[in-house]
Amino acid sequence: MTIEFGLTAELTNTQYAPLAVLLAHYQQNQTLNPLKKVEVKMKTHDFTPFDKLSQVLVSILAGCRTIFEVNTRLKPET
Repeated sequence: MTIEFGLTAELTNTQYAPLAVLLAHYQQNQTLNPLKKVEVKMKTHDFTPFDKLSQVLVSILAGCRTIFEVNTRLKPET
């Protein structure tokens, strides 16, 4: 997961900026690396177990009630 920060002249919704900073900190310090060692029997055609567990964590931190909400809440701002 790559996080990009940028500036824009337009007014944007940045209510999840603290979450982005927290995840950037986790990525820099490799805090979530132990999740890469978790072995789960599942289909890994598109996503690894680490990717799926990371999405669960992000959805919890974003206050989502279901996993698919993360895609509508945390979408890139234009």
